[in-house]
Amino acid sequence: MTDMPPAPAALAERRHRERRALLVSLIASMVMAAGALVLGVVSGIRIILFDGTYMAIGLILSWASLQAARAAASGPTRRYPCGRDALAPLVVVI
Repeated sequence: MTDMPPAPAALAERRHRERRALLVSLIASMVMAAGALVLGVVSGIRIILFDGTYMAIGLILSWASLQAARAAASGPTRRYPCGRDALAPLVVVI
């Protein structure tokens, strides 16, 4: 059995499924964070409000990481001849 790389069509399909799964996960997390924020405000329970806020901050950071990974994967451009590979570690530090 040989270790052949996947065909470009299979690779594109895999990337599409991965993006879709991440999008569904982000949307579900947004709904849960919004629900926790609303429930925390309505009920006056600060720990639920804190949890909703913490989830929202985590979502923002996850979105920023995904955007940095997408920009780094785009490769070199005329403006950035060495690429944007430094963005991913920079966002992780932030």
